[in-house]
Amino acid sequence: RSTAGRQQTLTLFISTSPSRLMDGDRPKYSPTASLARLARMREVLTSTGSAAMLLISGVDARRHKLSERTLHWLLLGASGPGDEGACAPFSAVDEVMLLITPTAVKLYCTLASWPTLMPVVSLWRNLEVFCLPDEAAFEDVDVVEAHKIESFVAMLSALATPLSSSERVAVALPVADAGEVERWPVVQAYALDEVTGRGFFSMRHRVVCAAQEVEAAALRALDATSLCVLRATHLRRFSQQFAAVSSVLDRAGDG
Repeated sequence: RSTAGRQQTLTLFISTSPSRLMDGDRPKYSPTASLARLARMREVLTSTGSAAMLLISGVDARRHKLSERTLHWLLLGASGPGDEGACAPFSAVDEVMLLITPTAVKLYCTLASWPTLMPVVSLWRNLEVFCLPDEAAFEDVDVVEAHKIESFVAMLSALATPLSSSERVAVALPVADAGEVERWPVVQAYALDEVTGRGFFSMRHRVVCAAQEVEAAALRALDATSLCVLRATHLRRFSQQFAAVSSVLDRAGDG
C-alpha cells in the first residue's frame, strides 16, 4: 500500500484509542506547551538560515545524545540537565524521526508510541505522521526497516531540489560535526541507489551544525514547562534540605 493508504488506516485506528498524557505519577505535558516548544525550535531555523530541522533518536542516529535530549524536551516535556519531568518514559521516542519546517512537521514513530505522542502533538498544524499501522508487520524486522527508510525518504522529499540542480537544501541538526551525520544508519540507508538514486545525504542537503543554537534556544531556556518541573522537583528537594540544615543549626544553637 502507498504511504497515503497507511496514513488513512492509522487515522481510523487511532480514532478509537484513548488519549493520555499521564503515566502513573508523571507530570502532565499539555498540547499548548508542546506547541510553544515547537515555536522555539522554529526560531533555530531562522537563526541558522535553515529550511528544516531533523531530529532522530535511538540506534538510527547511533544514540546521539543531543538529538535524543531535544526530542525528550519537545515531545515529552523533559527539562533541565537531567531531562526531568518527562510525561512518559523515554522509550516512547526511542524510534522517532522528526522533520520540522517553518510551516509543517513530519513525524515518524512506532504504533506503540503513537497513543502517547498523539495528544502532545494534537495542536501542531500541517502534521504528517508516518507509522506502520499493522501490528503483525512488526514481527518482520525487514518490513519495519523498509518502511522506516521509505518514510525517511518521503519526509525529506518535501525539501528535494531537482537532480540537475547544484543547490543543496540547508538542514539543521543538533550536531557539532557535520561528518557524524553520515554515520547514522538511517542516513546511510538514504544513499542506497535503489531507495533514492540521489547519493549521500550531504550531497543533496547542506548539514547545518546547530548544537549550540538548540542548547541556547531550547534546552537551557526557561519556559512555563521547565518552571513547573523546577517547582515540582528541585524546589521540593531544596526545601527539604533547607529544613534539615535549619534543624541542625537550631539544635547546635540550643546546645
